[in-house]
Amino acid sequence: MTIAVRCSGCGNVLHAKESAAGKKSKCPDCGAVVKIPTPKLDDLEDADDDDEEEEAPAYRRPPRRKSSASKKRTCPMCGEEIDQKAVKCRFCNEILDPKLKRAEERRNRPSRSVVYESDQLTGVDILICIFCPCLAIVISIVRAIQGAPTAGQMFACTVIIHLVLFAIGFVAKMMEEGLAP
Repeated sequence: MTIAVRCSGCGNVLHAKESAAGKKSKCPDCGAVVKIPTPKLDDLEDADDDDEEEEAPAYRRPPRRKSSASKKRTCPMCGEEIDQKAVKCRFCNEILDPKLKRAEERRNRPSRSVVYESDQLTGVDILICIFCPCLAIVISIVRAIQGAPTAGQMFACTVIIHLVLFAIGFVAKMMEEGLAP
């Protein structure tokens, strides 16, 4: 004969052997500790009288099937036991599926247009400063907004080069008119 016990955690009806009466057990579904009651004396007498007419309980929990999803494996990052088909570890949030991991890395990678590998002006930057000062000023402002380390250098280079060119032009004009010493 079995003893029917309702789990206080999940509400499922569990069936325990008579030999387990008075002991504690864990619910297989939710893990809650369930105390198995001892049958009352009246119940035992009734059970002896009704051995031939033993009725099945009103609700019997269906047996759990072992499926391939219940197989476990170890997470390579944290070492916890996780489901065989898991694509992400529930303990450390490590992505285990290679395709999903590559997609996540691509999504988190900074765009190449904003990454500046050098904090020095290139030759092209200096040529732009000399021959296209207005464009150089615009580029330096855009780089300053993006946080590039070369923004201030490009602006200063443009201003200094054109001040020097203005001074050379002024001195040349003065020499041409004969006003220079």
